[in-house]
Amino acid sequence: MELEIKKELKNEKTKNNANSASNVDFNFNMIKKNYDLGGGTLYMFGPKEGWQAMGYAIKTKGNKVIFIDGGNEQPKSEKYLYNLIKFLGGRVNAWFITHPHSDHFGALTNCLLNENYDFSIDCIYYNFPNDDEWLRTTENNQNSINYTLLKMFFNGIEKRNIKTHILKEHETFDYGVKFTVLNNLNNYKNYHTINDISIVIKAEFPKKSVLFLADIGLAAEEDLIKSSKDLLKSDIVQMAHHGQGAVDEKLYKMINPKIALWDTPSWLWENDSGDGKNSGPWTTLITRKWMEEIGVTENLVTAFGDYEII
Repeated sequence: MELEIKKELKNEKTKNNANSASNVDFNFNMIKKNYDLGGGTLYMFGPKEGWQAMGYAIKTKGNKVIFIDGGNEQPKSEKYLYNLIKFLGGRVNAWFITHPHSDHFGALTNCLLNENYDFSIDCIYYNFPNDDEWLRTTENNQNSINYTLLKMFFNGIEKRNIKTHILKEHETFDYGVKFTVLNNLNNYKNYHTINDISIVIKAEFPKKSVLFLADIGLAAEEDLIKSSKDLLKSDIVQMAHHGQGAVDEKLYKMINPKIALWDTPSWLWENDSGDGKNSGPWTTLITRKWMEEIGVTENLVTAFGDYEII
């Protein structure tokens, strides 16, 4: 059955603008950045096939390991993720999945199902609607691959007997870095995309805060502001939906970051559909202008490499 599902996934992959694949560097030759987090390390890593995807890992001062998402289901991204888990010790204390889109939880799903991979996860945190019909039918052009992956995801959790936890608004977890869920996760019936059910997480290192917006859009933005307006301000922000077609400038002004994290391949960073810069339909260049005007001093973009931030 799993082989049939994997075959179905292969047949259903959406066409991507980038057709070149970079080699995976298992030496983790990351670009190093010192932002004085005050303890602990934040790893930001991109896909290895030119797709857009989101993946972060944190190792705290006390050697706790936390992941947020992890990338798409493509083979090189999957293998990179597994090697990063092993590089960080082979045991993950907490894994947050922001929403069930393949470019956010596909690599983890494949790692869970790979019997040759030796690693452990203490707990996986998520909040997906307990509404099978909504998950299956939302975003008709993509629901088949994401819905199939979701079934595989829970199959992998069951096989490895991993504990799970359903997240709640304003719930906090302290692993030496404090994680807070900022948004209301029960308003999904008012949303028309899986992106909008993204969990928004604030990670507070001893000296710096990082806000992970995942892929939320305008509908979820309004709910986020109502729920946590006073908690939004952060030193570092992960750009919503890879930096385009998501939230508006108003939210970024409230966050008022100095550093921006872009889970963005080169074609999306330049809005290049194949005919050069700004030839595509994406709004990345507009968002880049917003961040410049807000006063962001540095953009870290996965198009240029993976990052190790301390």
